[in-house]
Amino acid sequence: MNEIDAIMVPTLSERVCIWDYAGKLARLAETLYIVREECDIASCSVYCNSKVAFISSIAVKRGFLGQGIGSVLMDEVKRYVRAKKCESIQLEVYTPNTIALKFYAKNGFSVLTENGDVKRMEFLFESKEN
Repeated sequence: MNEIDAIMVPTLSERVCIWDYAGKLARLAETLYIVREECDIASCSVYCNSKVAFISSIAVKRGFLGQGIGSVLMDEVKRYVRAKKCESIQLEVYTPNTIALKFYAKNGFSVLTENGDVKRMEFLFESKEN
């Protein structure tokens, strides 16, 4: 978690107790990983407790940024969430985190609401009934 903390904007430790947060994710969220040479290089924790899934965190380790790994992970998260019968995925991102905003937009998310420095974004799955 400490490696991930350093690349988040703002850092995770500025917002929560990292160990309490990690415990909550372990108990309540489902975490998907990308592993390379037996090392976790990217992860995404998502809650799938309703029709709307919620991404709590997504991160790629610094040495692997810019290689498309985040998009590969997001595609896998979308497949996983869809298999859980969720209709959409939401997340919150800090407005100053322009890199994350661009990443989410590139991956099909759009802004639902904005409250101060936080934007709530959503990815809607296409209906299979069409």
